[in-house]
Amino acid sequence: MTKYTFEEICKTIKTDDGLKLKDRLHFHCFNENGAVKAKYLADKRINEAVDAGICKSGAIMAYGSLSNYAADKLMKMTRNKRVNRSDLNVLIGMAWYAAKKANEFVDAKIEEMQADNIDVQVSELYNLYMETIELFKEANEMPDSDKQKANYIMLRARQKANIVKEFKKLVAA
Repeated sequence: MTKYTFEEICKTIKTDDGLKLKDRLHFHCFNENGAVKAKYLADKRINEAVDAGICKSGAIMAYGSLSNYAADKLMKMTRNKRVNRSDLNVLIGMAWYAAKKANEFVDAKIEEMQADNIDVQVSELYNLYMETIELFKEANEMPDSDKQKANYIMLRARQKANIVKEFKKLVAA
């Protein structure tokens, strides 16, 4: 095992492979690639999702900053002289699991919101398309000599083409 300085543990090391227990604890508490940082980033993401209205505020209790047991225990463990291997392994696993669950929750809510949004857009476009078809029928029933009829039909044809273009964009997305 290589001896690392505290700065190396906190800034340059990418994984906790080959670290002593205390160094491993410091890695997961203070390094950008550690479990505590991952949990805090997940908390930030949950808070942003709640602020944006993607999910309800209860998500903060279930997945966010009010659910930081493992991260808090890891930070308190840094004050101890000795580190218990099993406690450390369990708390690191719990912190990673909490971060993973929070990110999965936000991802699922975003997908759900996007699916609902697409359904609403498709429904609105369908209604607009059907309204345009009705207006086409109305235009065709106008007297043939009416100049307004030609303009009206041209306008509805453009509207129909725009609706079809929007449908294609939704299908491509």
